[in-house]
Amino acid sequence: MSVTEFWDLTPAETLAAIDAAVWRAEQAQQRDVTLAWYVAGLQRTKRLPKLESLLVSLTRAKPLTGEELARRRQEFNELKANVDVAKLAEKLKGRAK
Repeated sequence: MSVTEFWDLTPAETLAAIDAAVWRAEQAQQRDVTLAWYVAGLQRTKRLPKLESLLVSLTRAKPLTGEELARRRQEFNELKANVDVAKLAEKLKGRAK
């Protein structure tokens, strides 16, 4: 965030930005601790597991089909309908100055 963006924030937006930064820092710390835990555990193994077995959780999710796909599309359309595009454009225009 630039200095001008910071000074354009309201107190509520500033608090939200600080909360977001704290959340990101907590997530990074949890990630680092988890990584250290995995490294320590792997150092204790007699045989290193195959890389593929460690990457199982990184596979892509299956595409949605049928009823679940229809439900998700409906939720997305409802969210789009609730967005005030004019208000959002005005806010973005104000920040560009």
